[in-house]
Amino acid sequence: MHGRPTLESDNEAHTSHPDRWRILGVLVLALLVTSVDHTIINVAMPRLVGDLGATSAQLQWVVAAYTVVFAGLLLTAGSLGDRYSRRHALIAGLATFLAGSVAAASSSSTTALIVSRGVMGLGGALIMPTTLSILVNVFGSPRERAKAIAIWTAASGAGIALGPIAGGALMRSFSWSSVFWINVPVLAVALLGAVHLVPDSRDPNATRLDPVGAVLSIVGIGSLVYGVIQAPDSGWTSTASLGWFALGASVAVVFVRWELRRREPMLDMHLFADRSFSAGSTAIALLFFAMAGTVFLQAQYLQFVLDYTPLAAGFALVPAALGMLFGTGAGAHLASGLGGRVAVATGTFVAATGIAVQAAFADGGSYVPTGFGLLLFGLGAGISMAPATDLIMATLPTARAGVGSAVNDTVRELGGALGVAVIGSIAATGYASMMRDRVAGVPGMTGSERRLVTDNVGAALELSHHLGAGGADVATVARTTFVDAMSTSLWVAVGMTLLATVVAVVFLPRRPVSAVDAGPAHGGGHHVHHRVHRHHVDAGATSAGSHAMAGAAVVALLMVLLVGCGGTSSGAANGTTPSTTTSTTATTSTTTAARPSAPVDRLVAVEGGRMHVRCVGRGPKTVVLIAGWGDAGDSWGSVEPHLARHARVCSYARFGLGTSDKPAATQTFETQARDLHALLDAVGEPGPFLVVGHSFGGAQAVTFASLFPSEVTGLVLVDPTSTDWITAACAVPDDGSEAAESFVMTCSMASHPEENPERLDAATGMAEAARIESLGSVPLTVLVASDHPRPGMAAAEDARLSRVQRAGAQRWAALSTRGRLVDVDHSGHYIQVDQPDAVIREVEALR
Repeated sequence: MHGRPTLESDNEAHTSHPDRWRILGVLVLALLVTSVDHTIINVAMPRLVGDLGATSAQLQWVVAAYTVVFAGLLLTAGSLGDRYSRRHALIAGLATFLAGSVAAASSSSTTALIVSRGVMGLGGALIMPTTLSILVNVFGSPRERAKAIAIWTAASGAGIALGPIAGGALMRSFSWSSVFWINVPVLAVALLGAVHLVPDSRDPNATRLDPVGAVLSIVGIGSLVYGVIQAPDSGWTSTASLGWFALGASVAVVFVRWELRRREPMLDMHLFADRSFSAGSTAIALLFFAMAGTVFLQAQYLQFVLDYTPLAAGFALVPAALGMLFGTGAGAHLASGLGGRVAVATGTFVAATGIAVQAAFADGGSYVPTGFGLLLFGLGAGISMAPATDLIMATLPTARAGVGSAVNDTVRELGGALGVAVIGSIAATGYASMMRDRVAGVPGMTGSERRLVTDNVGAALELSHHLGAGGADVATVARTTFVDAMSTSLWVAVGMTLLATVVAVVFLPRRPVSAVDAGPAHGGGHHVHHRVHRHHVDAGATSAGSHAMAGAAVVALLMVLLVGCGGTSSGAANGTTPSTTTSTTATTSTTTAARPSAPVDRLVAVEGGRMHVRCVGRGPKTVVLIAGWGDAGDSWGSVEPHLARHARVCSYARFGLGTSDKPAATQTFETQARDLHALLDAVGEPGPFLVVGHSFGGAQAVTFASLFPSEVTGLVLVDPTSTDWITAACAVPDDGSEAAESFVMTCSMASHPEENPERLDAATGMAEAARIESLGSVPLTVLVASDHPRPGMAAAEDARLSRVQRAGAQRWAALSTRGRLVDVDHSGHYIQVDQPDAVIREVEALR
């Protein structure tokens, strides 16, 4: 069932495996998943902003985490397969990728998603080099092997092109998690095929493992990328940023010295002494740097600015893939006629022209510059990539082709990771700087709202829906600012691609030194193989590759068309802004099929009368805001717009408050909690709930959690009234001060339900809450004001009440094994009004 185990021979031709074509199908399926996941996430980024509240830096890490781990482990993962078992490495890679996909799809926070993407990168690093090694092993005939490699290459290119289209099709009907769930059945089939079809093989001359080199490469790459991504927030010249840059550079130097000292290095640094190898690798790295950064910004531009649906955005990126398909054939002919140096230089220059068209002419009103620019860039990339790769491989003997392949893959992944980090960070810095100036004069915005709109364009557009009449102006300013910042960043990509052109012209030789002429590679014990039929084989591979890639692209497009192009708006087709109906549909699509997303603002009948409820936003859980006793005003206005970016947010008025009916009977915290649960059920809010209560609302929140524990995933109590508050309040001496007068009046109302509009029997309610002994391990945060203002009250009495307040807050926090107390300095009783950022921070920490 597993095929016969084989060891590689030094001969270029050997006996082919009888199931080689079925094995190739398994390998292509495995490779396709790793390729698709490089680009499929791009069309889901707007949903990540809306559902998970992702910042610009977090969006970059969602993309970069996959490629950073992929690039950092590629050489080591390939060595593991060569040394021990390629079949086992492939199976481990598929299983790891499957686990990472499930974890990513199930993530409830951006941090969890980033970690899961890193796990997927580990799986991809095991899969990609292993598939090529197995392919070479099972195809003994050089002619068949060339065709198989062409199909393998086509799968990689088709996967990159298919990613945005498949992601857009999924976004039309499902949540962002679907871009990861789609991997599960594909990986399951590939895993089954790997277990039952793929034969075992290993390299009899495999080098020793280099764990130190692997750790150094990951730390060096990760430090550099982390510093670049965080620079817009901390400052490019800040101590933190410079520290990360210095760490990355220092570790890189240590890595080079370590590899030079090893007899069997993970990365043979002497390879870079060859001009063809080093210049070809540099050109490819710069090209992928520009490509990854450009696609990262364009995916956001198409959806945030041109207002395309995710499916339309996926199709809008197709010209780059089509250009690459045509460019591959053109590059092969150009290289055979004029040489690889001319082909690489021409291709990178055409690619730079394509990015320049987008940077100069994209204005937020038309798709034409973007589409034409993507087509030119793809054409240039296709022309240059194959000749550059060929120049790299021509410097190595056949026995060391795996080293060249691993380096080629590594520089591509590293270039892509740095491209997203650098270009994305430059765009984020420019957007924040310009947006900060442009919204400074917009009236009616709070400080937290101004900070929110400067974070990223997705957050600004989401908030604009809650800003009333001025929201449209804020949205327009955000879109214009994003276009300006994107244009600046794209010129950086143009510069990098032109630098690749200069590298090709200056450093690539007119005629590459072949492995036959070069003699044994450094440190090798491998003899050199004569490649008499090399030109014939490469030409066959190029021709087969062009046909296979074109066929794969056509099949992919037809499959998506069969799924239905109905999700593409008419505006998306001609580059204009879609109609209001289309935009609304895209905006309000639910995170999961059962969760509501439409705004609610109405009176709802429950037992005993009608209560007013208001729900906005969308997300994987519902944040329930409970106001303080007798608070008929909008005490949550400072925090609700921010929370609604990533969650469903519901607030309501209890009986006797606002437009809600007068209560039919005396209320306690238990009756209020049951009324709230009935209200949420009546408007179709299924939970889970994260409950936030202020003042007396804190006691109600705790009671709600004790009555419905399976539905509450977290509690935030904002300066909650403690269970011994009534006793302490009623014992305040009436010394004529403003504070004493307030306490006497409140104590009177709390003790006599018939005299307060809510008809709340506070004494009974507090007695009920005092009997709650435990909330288990539900996350619970208590925010308490460290300095209550009590005008005119005697110092001793003020200190007594502060001690009661502190003891009560500690008692609330002790109800949970995961309870914590957070002091908010110099705030009044309404922390959520005076210090909204503190509330937002703690709610998001539990989200």
